[in-house]
Amino acid sequence: MKTATINGDVIHFRDLGEDDAPAILWGHGFMLASHLYAEVATLLPGYRHIIPDLRGHGESAKADTDPTLRRMADDLWELANLLGLREFGYVGHSMGNAVGVRLAARHPAAVRAGVSIAGIPVAGKLEETREDVATLADVAGDGSAIAQVLAGLFVREAPDSQLVAACGKSGSLVPGEVVSHITSTEFYLDESAELLPGLTQPWLFLVPTEDTTEPEHYQISQASLLPDSTVVRLPGEGHMVPQENPAAVAGPIRDFFGAVARP
Repeated sequence: MKTATINGDVIHFRDLGEDDAPAILWGHGFMLASHLYAEVATLLPGYRHIIPDLRGHGESAKADTDPTLRRMADDLWELANLLGLREFGYVGHSMGNAVGVRLAARHPAAVRAGVSIAGIPVAGKLEETREDVATLADVAGDGSAIAQVLAGLFVREAPDSQLVAACGKSGSLVPGEVVSHITSTEFYLDESAELLPGLTQPWLFLVPTEDTTEPEHYQISQASLLPDSTVVRLPGEGHMVPQENPAAVAGPIRDFFGAVARP
């Protein structure tokens, strides 16, 4: 892991691939961390993959000041500048998409194209998910309990699998105050009126059909709000598809960036 000091906070990140290769910046999901995306990144050779632990998460857990989607997007922009990335593609899973649309809308010339994997849409999560999401705040800091909650988002892994346990361990690093704020406020922000005018890049929406937290119909309806979007359904896959079946997302991402976004 490498580190970057951004506005006084230390952000940890993985820097995979050759420095002179076209760059892809990644944003992970809530209570997850960069190490859970290393496998899918290895299936996309020919790129430089910058995969941070977002503010308040993973090794960046101590950077818990102002744990907002906007601040996370600002962190990514500062990180890209520190690394000299003038143009890059973006891939965001779940919460990582909510961060990515804020980054891309404010810096459309730099973010050449974006990919949403089971992403929280630009208008925020559906209100009816609040009760289920609130359970994460109740188990903050408890890796085993978090793993039990997250197990419901997997379709291929048993609740006691090593992968589920690894996700629970990552989730236990997120401070309780960060969990409470994101689950009660940030997830449900609708900033679409502000963000949509800047989201003019090509976007690929990878939509798992068995996603119990970001319903298929809602993701597709939100994709239609962007002027240059493509939807690819992932039959039989669930919310945690980047970890459970990396090849299922790597193929469409490779084709997408190869066709429209290779800097």
